[in-house]
Amino acid sequence: MLTSMELSRLDGVVDECELLATTFDSESADLVLHLSILANPQSGSDQRPQVSLRIESVGRVVALLRDLEHVEHPAGEGFPGFGHPYPTSEPVGPPIPVGDLVALVEIMNSYQPTLYWLPEKIFDAPEPPGWLDEASLDAQLSPTAAHSMHLWVDENPGLGRRDLHLFVTFYEAELQGADGRPCTIDEVADAVSSWWHRMAAGDTRGQFGVLPAGPLEG
Repeated sequence: MLTSMELSRLDGVVDECELLATTFDSESADLVLHLSILANPQSGSDQRPQVSLRIESVGRVVALLRDLEHVEHPAGEGFPGFGHPYPTSEPVGPPIPVGDLVALVEIMNSYQPTLYWLPEKIFDAPEPPGWLDEASLDAQLSPTAAHSMHLWVDENPGLGRRDLHLFVTFYEAELQGADGRPCTIDEVADAVSSWWHRMAAGDTRGQFGVLPAGPLEG
């Protein structure tokens, strides 16, 4: 079972990475997120590493899907440091119904590579999100689960499309490289930490999705 320290480091891996694809295995009840992470390109490569986050033995999947409305904010509104107008997208209208898990996966895979932004905490947040009673989909697969995951999927911020919140309970999770080999959470989290240290030192190659995704090499 994952420790609180491992989950904390996994928060840092998932935060601000890009979603490349999503799969769900109905027999094992495993949800797999294929991700491009913020990590240093391998030597001689201009590609960001890929990993797969396998969420094993899913107990419950709750999704909230809403339309987004493009909003142009005046200079200084909300963020006093902004000296110029800036766009955002804000959810509007009622939840959009999602038929089942197959439909949810199709919706997630219809997105362009999408940044997963951090809520207060992605894994094992002290309180469940407040929107569970107004969900677009609530699929109960198993009554038992050891952990939870809350993701906010914001599609092309500022362009006004759809906003998706995802809450999943599960038993275990693991990371795999693009070649399918298991990766430890520490291994991947250290690579992400190294990227942030490099950016702080002024080397911004691969910053915020500029580079295409590539395999995570040993």
